[in-house]
Order: sequence, then C-alpha cells, then structure tokens
Amino acid sequence: MMVSLRWLGLLSIWLSAAYVSAEDLQPVEANIAVDKAWVGQRIPFRVVLRAKGSFEGAPSFSMPQIPQTVIVKIGSPTVSSEQHDDETWFAQSHTFAIFSQAAGTLTIPAFPVRFSHHEGFTGPVQDEEHQVPEVTVVVEDPPGRPSDQFIVSTNQLEIAETWKPQPGKFKQGDIVARTITQTAKNMTGMALAPPMENAPSSVSLYPSSPSVHDKTDRGDLVGQRIDTLKYRFDQPGTVIIPESTYTWWDPDKKQFGKKTLPAATFEVEAVQQTTTAGSPASENGWRWMALLLLLLGTVGILFWQREWLFDRYRKLHAVVYPPHKVAAKKLLRACQRNDLVEAEHAWAEWQNLQEASFTPSSDLAAAVHELHAARYGNGSSSDWSGEALSRAFRLQLTEGKQKRRQHENALPPMNV
Repeated sequence: MMVSLRWLGLLSIWLSAAYVSAEDLQPVEANIAVDKAWVGQRIPFRVVLRAKGSFEGAPSFSMPQIPQTVIVKIGSPTVSSEQHDDETWFAQSHTFAIFSQAAGTLTIPAFPVRFSHHEGFTGPVQDEEHQVPEVTVVVEDPPGRPSDQFIVSTNQLEIAETWKPQPGKFKQGDIVARTITQTAKNMTGMALAPPMENAPSSVSLYPSSPSVHDKTDRGDLVGQRIDTLKYRFDQPGTVIIPESTYTWWDPDKKQFGKKTLPAATFEVEAVQQTTTAGSPASENGWRWMALLLLLLGTVGILFWQREWLFDRYRKLHAVVYPPHKVAAKKLLRACQRNDLVEAEHAWAEWQNLQEASFTPSSDLAAAVHELHAARYGNGSSSDWSGEALSRAFRLQLTEGKQKRRQHENALPPMNV
C-alpha cells in the first residue's frame, strides 16, 4: 500500500484534539489515510461522529453508490471522550474499506448519517442528522494492466479448487461440480474476481451465486469468495475443461502474481438407446419410415438453424420477461421472505441492469446499506427484515415510472 505522510498529519490531529475549541469542533469528520492506492486495493476510510453525550443505538449511514466501487464496513466502532473548552464530548469512530476497479481520482461524495445520543450521560435522547464530508483519493493502475482486466491488489491470495466427482470417465448427461475458493488478506470477498466461465460447446455450464465471507480481527480483514460451477456433458467423447488463470497485483513487491488452475479431462461415454424387436414389416411399414425421415429432417433443420432459433428465443424472452422486471420481482420476493442472501443477489442483479447515471433515492440507499450491514456486519443476519428495503424499492420504481410518463407527455404537439 502506498502510504503517504498523511498518517503523520492524522496523528498530529488526534494528539491535538484536546486543544480544539468547541466552536471549531465538527460533529462529523471523515478522512482517507492514504493519498494514493492501487486499483483493487483496500483503501482505509474513517468517519468520526461527535456528540455532547453518550451515544444511543447504532448510526445509519446512507452510503453512496459509486460505479466499479465497493464500500464495506469493518469491525465495530470505537468510542472515546474528548475535552474541548471544559466540555466533555463523546467520539465514535467507524472504519470502512473502499475497493475500486476504476483508475483516476476517486471521489466519495458527501452522504447523510443519522445517529442518536443522550444529553450528558443519562439525559433525554436527541436525534442528529449530518453530512459526512466529501473525500478523494487517487487510484492508480498497476503498470501493464489491461484496461478491461479485473484486478485484485493484495500481498497474499490463496486459490484452491475441488471437483465432485473427480475428472475421469462419465456418461452422457452426467453432471460434475467444480468449487473454486479464493482467500485474500486486506480484501473483502465482494471485491475478489469472478471465475472464468469457459467450457466447450458439448458442455452446458451452470454457474451459481457466489458465497462471500469476511472476517476481521483487530482491524485485519480477510475476505473469501466461493464459486460453484456445474458442467453437464451433452455429447460423448473426450471433453477438456480449459485452464483458468487468476492474476493479482502485489503492492509490496510491486509485481503481478499468477496462479493457473489446470485443465481437466473427461472421457464421456455415449448412452445406448434401448430397443425392442418389432413385428415383421407390414404394408404400413413405409408410413413409419416416412414419418421417421420427416422427423429426422425436421431435427436436422432445427439443429442447422439452432443459433438463429436460440437468438430469436432469447430476444422474445427478453421482451416478454424484461431482465430488470425479473430482477425486481426477485428482490421483492426475497424481501417478503426476509431472505438476506437472496435479497443481496437480487439487488446486485437489478442494479447492474440500470443506466450508469442511475442514483437511488436516499431511502433506498439507506435500506441497501442496512442490507449490507446485516449481511457482512457483526450482528445476526437472521434479524434482518426486508420491509424497509421493499418499501423504498417500490417507491423508487413508482417514481421512475412517473418520470418516464412526464418525459413522454413533454413532447410538443404535432402541427395539423
């Protein structure tokens, strides 16, 4: 990590906090501890809340949605007290980690935070709402990195795979499962690379949603991503699943690391069709032969035009079942069932189908942040309720429809 002298500046600020007057004291402060970072590297982001009394409950951050960027809450907040002009202030420090795949100047815009505190130690509870200040950091591309390559920046990345069953002899129609596990330091599982989905045309590939886990120990973050790919052998013969290469950038050594998962070979045996002896040919036998030839001809034409037919089918399916509406229904069903994992996957799927200029409402952004906090925070994920997310998401959809109608009605009348 390219750590700058800003650490010394932050240290001096912390040491001199007692000498800051109450008039100059800010209720919310934010800082990034580095001036520069690599693409895909953990960027430490710290937010400090202050109040004239002990804090009550957990604060709510309406985290901004930034393209190609993930912001993750790390660990639990730390609470301390400060003296300013003979007044005692309580300070609550929150640690986040930022991961970005976009090179250039990364701006975290100001965003709302809501928290509650007592007046003094035991006084009535007072609600506060403030803006977390905007912060910026420069994100640099590792030298020689292709612009479209997903990169992970870490000094330790472990990759392992298992096959069930092991590669060997199989029959046509059999299915084999491949599990790839990635574990990295100073990373969140959400920022690890997806697997390569490459397979020969004689194999049907069925990827599943990744399983993501994060662990923190005294500020140290370890992220894990587990992907399961299932392959079905549709045709007999020798089938080779190509090798997969994972590349990452080591910020300490300033060089690329690489690991290749070897190709796997399968011998697929054709399934013999069971036949029964029929009666001697009769005068109607030619009809059955003609029907068989017609059937074979039809199958041949369908096979010959399979790409065109599949393309037409996909276009028709996209018209009848628009992907963004399908993803929206998945999200609402997951919220209704309070299914935290499915809701997270459905939200990511729906968000990826929106335009780059899409910005969620403050209520929806807050609900999504609560979803991520319940998924990856230290609390119990079983306590999460999808009611707030469902309500905010339905309102977002309604507002989107109204904006489209207003745009259509804004067209000038035609001259007659």
